[in-house]
Amino acid sequence: MSDRISFRRTVRMGLVLLCIPGLCGCSREMPPVETRLPLSEITEPEAPAEEPTIPEDWMLPEQAKSCRIEVTELSGSYLFYDDHGNEILAGYPEITGDDAIRTHYTYGDDGTITYRSVQDHFGIEKERYEYNSDLTVKRCFDYLDGREQGYTAYAYDKHGQVTRETYIRLDDNSAMYEIRYQNSYDDAGNLICKKCRDLDELSTDTYYEYDAQGNVIHETLWSPYLGQIVSEERYFYDDTGVLQSAIHHSGDMTYTSWYTYVDLEQE
Repeated sequence: MSDRISFRRTVRMGLVLLCIPGLCGCSREMPPVETRLPLSEITEPEAPAEEPTIPEDWMLPEQAKSCRIEVTELSGSYLFYDDHGNEILAGYPEITGDDAIRTHYTYGDDGTITYRSVQDHFGIEKERYEYNSDLTVKRCFDYLDGREQGYTAYAYDKHGQVTRETYIRLDDNSAMYEIRYQNSYDDAGNLICKKCRDLDELSTDTYYEYDAQGNVIHETLWSPYLGQIVSEERYFYDDTGVLQSAIHHSGDMTYTSWYTYVDLEQE
């Protein structure tokens, strides 16, 4: 199943670490029920009256064969894929002028991604990602005014989940900071708890709930420092497991995302 229809795969490639409950401190318990949005009170939102379309003035690469469009009350995004399901271009039409961002992808002869470049409106590189042979991110380089400043190196466990991020400065090759991740799984191998340990106020616990088909239906981000939920996501799928919509809740703000899938070869 390609990335354009597999939210489940995206979640499982998140930043986590296999833990041993009782030894690493990663609890399988959810945050207090009274602080969460009851699932029974959340229903699938109705789709917009008009189906979104791709801007006619966009110059798309010939490799683009399909597109996933996400539309919210706040913004929109377009992800384009080749005929192998590899993401090759991202666009955000509501961000224009000097703030516009475009993402470009490069592939090897075998069709696997080799690096991803994030550029501004003037084509100046802001970030660049290098990949391992298993398509996990190896390093992420950051740029200032087009000049490379440093990079983040990633380590993974046997599940393909990140266990450590280390930021290296290029001027003295020193490690500025390190972030570690812990996770736990259910008996089916689904990620149910992900803990990020950084500075106290930046540490977070993320909890996941699944439907009978193994799709993530509820995601809760908890702050141990604040002692409260930071955000929640509720996901809705069609009968084949394709993501159709999502409700996002954070603080006093709640908004909805709708997803449309376009076959460019049939346009």
